[in-house]
Amino acid sequence: MIIDYELKNNFINRNLAFFCGAGFSSNFSNSKTWTEFIKDVYSEAGEDFSRYIFYNEKDGKIMPSELIKLAEIYDIIAQKKNRTRLSEIICREFAEFKATRNLVEWDLLRDLPIETFITTNYDLAIEKLFENDIDVITFPEIIIDYKSTRKLYKLHGSVDYPESIIINESDYFRFFRDYKYFPCKALLNP
Repeated sequence: MIIDYELKNNFINRNLAFFCGAGFSSNFSNSKTWTEFIKDVYSEAGEDFSRYIFYNEKDGKIMPSELIKLAEIYDIIAQKKNRTRLSEIICREFAEFKATRNLVEWDLLRDLPIETFITTNYDLAIEKLFENDIDVITFPEIIIDYKSTRKLYKLHGSVDYPESIIINESDYFRFFRDYKYFPCKALLNP
């Protein structure tokens, strides 16, 4: 098949990118999933998040769009009650990363001939995977730290730069409003 040939050829020539989002880090560590994290944050604040959201009627799970809304609501509550913003809690929660399970897959991932990684995760999992031998481009602030042939594009920010974290609707709107979207897109499409 043509796709098989093209995929294999791009793989050999290092023309593929690896994208990971929610769930990647928790697959290799004891990190919380986004849903677990939001539930814990609300619980610790003594708030009942269930009154703010809708559940999927088929499986009873929280709908992904609701998690963004929960992040927005939490920050509004935090501001009114003088509590820590969610981005600060994220930085505290996800600052440390250590792979503790599925280590065979962890090592296989490190050995793939892929030089471009794209993530929406805030944590340092991919940096740890390559023992910091990777250039990190953090959006939306476009913070670039050159040191390797590998590139990691952190689309929603990083725990290393709390001000870069995109977590709720207001952050997304600010990202698009401040015209940061287009320079970021240009970096991804050379």
